Amino acid sequence: MRRDLLLALALLATSGVVHAEDPSPEVAPRATVAVTAGVFDFTDDTFRAGELGGQYRGRGRWWVLHPTAGGMVTTEGAFNLYAGFGIDVPLGRRLLIRVSFAPGYYRQGGGKPLGQALQFRSSFEIAWRFNEGWRIGLEGYHLSNADLAAHNPGEGSLVVALTIPVGPRS
Repeated sequence: MRRDLLLALALLATSGVVHAEDPSPEVAPRATVAVTAGVFDFTDDTFRAGELGGQYRGRGRWWVLHPTAGGMVTTEGAFNLYAGFGIDVPLGRRLLIRVSFAPGYYRQGGGKPLGQALQFRSSFEIAWRFNEGWRIGLEGYHLSNADLAAHNPGEGSLVVALTIPVGPRS
């Protein structure tokens, strides 16, 4: 899964589809904060839980890569803190896809055992951009320890993300 995500990122970055800037002034790249809510491990009835999260999404600092840092907590007391990078791929003026990857620290609490504290978060979001940089999106992500531990069940979450601009326009 991780290898597939990295390959997709490399293909997008070299295809000319990825743009460092959006030419429309209403949606100029800015640092943002995303507030998320949804379902942790939505495909497994045994460990399914509610989830709330937050994420800082910086402007493109490394070519088209945006630094990302965030965290989430579940209704079962599990939490994940992470830092990594994301790429926004505009599909026109309003629609965009965002992919991101971030290693992080996972604590099980009363939730799903994922094999170890080090987890890798791979995500895919499709979002609608509004004026002034606001956006609403649906994000799916996967947490996995990449087989670094003997036990690697992974989990998939599905969340709605409200993204709010916090930084100056570029």
